[in-house]
Amino acid sequence: MDPSLLIPTPDPIPAHSLWFEILLVTTFVLHLLLMNTVMGGAVVALFSRSRGKEPSPVAKDLSLKLPTTLALAVNFGVAPLLFLQVLYAHFFYPSSIVMAVFKLSIVFLVILAYYSLYIYDFRFDKMPGSRNMVLGFAVALLLVVGFLFTNNMTLMLKPEYWAEHFDAPGGFNLNWTEPTLFPRYLHFMVASLAVGGLFTAILGQYKAKAGDASGETQVAQGMKWFAWATLAQVAVGTWFLVALPAEFISLMMGGKWSFTVSFFASMAGALACLHFGFKRLVGPAIGAVVFTISAMAILRHLVRKAYLAPYFSLEELQVNWQPTPLFMFLAAFVLGLVLVAYILKLACRAAQEG
Repeated sequence: MDPSLLIPTPDPIPAHSLWFEILLVTTFVLHLLLMNTVMGGAVVALFSRSRGKEPSPVAKDLSLKLPTTLALAVNFGVAPLLFLQVLYAHFFYPSSIVMAVFKLSIVFLVILAYYSLYIYDFRFDKMPGSRNMVLGFAVALLLVVGFLFTNNMTLMLKPEYWAEHFDAPGGFNLNWTEPTLFPRYLHFMVASLAVGGLFTAILGQYKAKAGDASGETQVAQGMKWFAWATLAQVAVGTWFLVALPAEFISLMMGGKWSFTVSFFASMAGALACLHFGFKRLVGPAIGAVVFTISAMAILRHLVRKAYLAPYFSLEELQVNWQPTPLFMFLAAFVLGLVLVAYILKLACRAAQEG
């Protein structure tokens, strides 16, 4: 079957596609930072060692932050998902239908993970024997959610795989034969360990400034996670790179300036993360992480466009110019960021006073 026959006709968009590309990448970076913080922070808390009968201060500190961070991550994940649908709905929806049962399960898995993190937080001191089991359950759920999203995102890039739905129309199809599936998945999961470690170090730095003697130890532990996970990420990233089609690698090695600049910016950012991680420089490491994830998000978007080039180009989208909805969203988005920052500031102040 000709795969192009399975691709629906795209709907018109209200503004030039470049607007939505910028918003897609920007909001995805915000979501990724938060989601990696939750995933990585939960793993760091899970493997933090207790001191005798006392719970690990790192695990205790993270337990208070994980539920709120997951709520923010989910909310900030709505925007990139919507912008992805604006640009690529005719690829995203068919790929979701192919794995419909798994895709619908994501909602319930995230809810279960969310409640597990709340139980871990609220009953931290009351269930010393089972709190790691509850947290481990949340981590397992988030790992499954990440794997399902990775399947969804790779399936949308390969319309030639959609025909399998006719042989198994039950909605249980996953993209097992895709060579980039596992390196792409691990690329996100290992990155979360680095970001989670950095988040742990940030919390430790605040504790140290407040006079808490355990703060410096927490900074050291967090930066250790950050540095070694970043080093592992270099290996996983290399695997992901060589799993890509050869023509895409050529684009990154000078074949097209946008690919090349994004690729080498990502590599430079990763090296900076390694340097600051092993030097335990928390502030510069934050800047390096934001820069690296931004560069990689841009590169990821360019690779998506290259995958879909045989079937579709964003320039083909019909534009029915309607600026009002776009500008209203931008205003609401900026205002929302300001309000979230203000609410977090109030929450931190209340925690310090408490």
